[in-house]
Formats: sequence, C-alpha cells, structure tokens
Amino acid sequence: MKKIITFALASIVLLFSSCNSEESLQEYYVKNQERNDFIVLDVPSSMFIKQIDKLSADNQKAAKSIKKVNILAYPIAEGKQKEYTQEYEKLSTILLGEKYHTLLQFNHDGKKVKILYQGQRDAIKELIVLGNDDTKGFAVARILGDNMNPNKIITLLHSIKNENIDVEGLFTDIQSNF
Repeated sequence: MKKIITFALASIVLLFSSCNSEESLQEYYVKNQERNDFIVLDVPSSMFIKQIDKLSADNQKAAKSIKKVNILAYPIAEGKQKEYTQEYEKLSTILLGEKYHTLLQFNHDGKKVKILYQGQRDAIKELIVLGNDDTKGFAVARILGDNMNPNKIITLLHSIKNENIDVEGLFTDIQSNF
C-alpha cells in the first residue's frame, strides 16, 4: 500500500511539473544558439575591462560582481520579417513571466530598450537587456553575476565613459576569439 501511495504521489508531481510548458530565457538561448539566423556571443568577465585597476574601489567591486554576459541576436535578413516578428514575440512572452521584473525601458528613434532583472533589486542574479529595432532586429543580453546592484552597474558604465577606459579592447578581444 505504501508503494502505491508513493507511486501515486510521484506521478502527480511529475504530471504537474510537466504541465508547466512555459519556456525560460535559458531554454530559448539553448534552443536557438545553433540556428544560422541567430548570432551568439558568450563573453567571460575577464574580457569586460582590461584596465579595471583605473577604477575606483566601488566601481571595481561592481565590475567584479559581473561573471559573464551571454548575447543572442537576431538580425533581420531580407525576406525574413515574418520570422523576426515571431521570434521577437516568443522572446517578449518569456520576459513577461513573473520571475522577471522591469527595471527600466525607453524608446528612441524606433529603437526600444528594456532592462529587466531576476532576483532581489539590490542583489541581482541576472540582468537582462533587450534591444529591438524593427528594421535591424533584436538582441538580448543576459548579464550574470553575484549580488549585482543596478545603481552601481550604471555608475560603473558612466565611470568607464568619463574616465576613458579602453572598452574598444573588449571588442578587439571578442573578435579575435571568433
């Protein structure tokens, strides 16, 4: 009798867990990373800033809280507008899930940017940046880290811009690895 109850409970758990057909952002990445119409970049934290020692202690801490960035982009190919729209709708639906919280969004000249996060607002595990241009395509970046603070990340980005930190070296490093 005990085995029957255990089997019944296991079956119920399996049934309910399989009913959740909601795709996660990670699953979307994995499913599309091998497709030719997507561009995928995985950037480790060691490539972010070559001149981290030029930053203040707070900015160094913010930079070190970032572990890696995964980028998935879908450029619009000629005659592929319908496919682009379908992919963008799938991605948007995933990001509407209750585990993602909107931090910031803005539009400028037909370009849309939405920044979301997962975790607690002052200790973010994952920061998601979705950029979209209906004439060029979309890109989504997953910024993964430990206890990332959005205010400190924004301060870091301003610091990089104002202190002339060599971010172009990042793009050179990325290109040399592909």
